[in-house]
Amino acid sequence: MEEYKKIRIEVLDRMIETSFCGYDPSAINFSKRAIKIRSIINNVPNRVLRKVLSSLYSRTIYYLGEYSIFLLKPKKKVYTKGLALVLSGLACDEFPNYELINILVDLIMSKRIRNTYLWAHDIDYSFPGGRAVTTETPNLVTTAFVANAFFDLYKKTNIVSYKEIFNKIVGDLLKEVPYKELSDDKICFMYTPITDYHVHNANLLYAELLAKKIYLGSSDAEELMSLIDRALNYSLSDFHETETYPYAGPPTRKFAIDNYHTGYLLRSLNEIDSLIGRALNVDLVPEIRHLLKFYIESFVSGGYIVRDNERTIQSHSLAEAILIFKIFEEKIAPCDRKIMLCAIKKTIDILYDQSNHYFINNAKMLFGVFVKDRTEMVRWSNAWMYYAMSVK
Repeated sequence: MEEYKKIRIEVLDRMIETSFCGYDPSAINFSKRAIKIRSIINNVPNRVLRKVLSSLYSRTIYYLGEYSIFLLKPKKKVYTKGLALVLSGLACDEFPNYELINILVDLIMSKRIRNTYLWAHDIDYSFPGGRAVTTETPNLVTTAFVANAFFDLYKKTNIVSYKEIFNKIVGDLLKEVPYKELSDDKICFMYTPITDYHVHNANLLYAELLAKKIYLGSSDAEELMSLIDRALNYSLSDFHETETYPYAGPPTRKFAIDNYHTGYLLRSLNEIDSLIGRALNVDLVPEIRHLLKFYIESFVSGGYIVRDNERTIQSHSLAEAILIFKIFEEKIAPCDRKIMLCAIKKTIDILYDQSNHYFINNAKMLFGVFVKDRTEMVRWSNAWMYYAMSVK
């Protein structure tokens, strides 16, 4: 993928030009107007009319994404996840740009939840069940992205302060973000301290952080290994029982499957295996092999990289596919490798705006024609694509 070096530079320059500030799907979905519109629809007394209005609203937002900005008026934000992804991307350079790295580190540290090494999502939102999650609520995934950035920086530079920050982050996670006991040998790490939602990618991402802490040399390695084994047992058991890779497991089951969340599972399992695989109670190699096959069969379709069975092509999912291709290239069968690489290139051609140097949000096939959502989403699109194009 050497031919995309120029695009990588252009995308970074574009993010710097925008001060890393932009729209985001979560900001659109949880804007005040979106919540108000949903509330009005939900209060329509006639059930049939309510369903029709809900469907019309959802389809309008789905197919006319960029126009939803005008309708819903979401606020632009600088998203911590996006900054962390750029930081991880910069750590891949042979000669890192320390000036930019230091600027991003300072900005990320300024966004911490007070008196902790934890981060929240940058807008208020709600989880299933209606539980409000605010910008003061520690968020596992946002915090994990930051932790991974410092881990990547330490591996690249051997600067001890990066390692110290990583360990402080994981230490605070262990104190503040809990796990739920499912049985004596199964636990699931939670997304936030106040939500009870058993999300597989979050559970494995947490386990990955613990594996990295062990890898760096941890005095509590035995205790952490026990937590990792039990978290793996929860997710892998559910995958075996359902014969698929659902978003969430029991008792808060959600069977939805999409490209990037499946990719998260695959990359976390691979990272855990590469760091501490020999010490685990389970052999992850066959699990990874089976999941890689599932990923390629599910999300390389019709000559493009797709998000799900609706065959939307989307920059976030494209970034995930590039990461999967780079990390697992030697494990992908030659025929699948060729098909996947071709699909990646075709999808880049559709989604990259060459004039403005950013990746548009998505493109949906409607009556054989791509309907494009040209919304510029720095965290969701450009930061992900920059990181994916950076990984060696």
